[in-house]
Amino acid sequence: MDHARHTDVGFVRGAIEAFDLILEHVWGHLARELEAKKRPNDLVQVLQERVEFVGERQSIRVFWKSTEALRYAGCNRLFAEDGGREHPFELVGLQDYDMPWRLQAAKYRHDDLAVYFSGKPKLGILECQSNSHGFVYLDTSKAPILVDGDPMGILGMYELIDQQTSAARAKEREG
Repeated sequence: MDHARHTDVGFVRGAIEAFDLILEHVWGHLARELEAKKRPNDLVQVLQERVEFVGERQSIRVFWKSTEALRYAGCNRLFAEDGGREHPFELVGLQDYDMPWRLQAAKYRHDDLAVYFSGKPKLGILECQSNSHGFVYLDTSKAPILVDGDPMGILGMYELIDQQTSAARAKEREG
């Protein structure tokens, strides 16, 4: 995998825009709190600051994938731990089929491709995911990483929820 491509200015800027879009639509209160903070000049540092902020404030998992076979290009510590790894860099280059949630890999890839080809986010996906302890419930959102209007990757964020919360949110979204 060409790691340099995923740290170039355009890709990082696109990842920040995808991150901000999801954060504003799903966790608006965190978006407003983050906006009030002083921003560093380095775009990679801006993205890293955002990823760490949501992980610390609300235990939100964040990941991004390249379009190259939908391989992970980065994530936060919480996501790495969900993936059975200690450090985020250990997931770079892996696919969903390499993860504890391999049973859901085809569905996740389908969602990723839908976001990629439509160029539109997919917000509030309520789903059940397998892990080494059984199953967990997630509220997931994904957005395309766009560089000059062209999709270059996918950024996703999710929070763990319990079964009752999942059922309540599903009912709330139905009507």
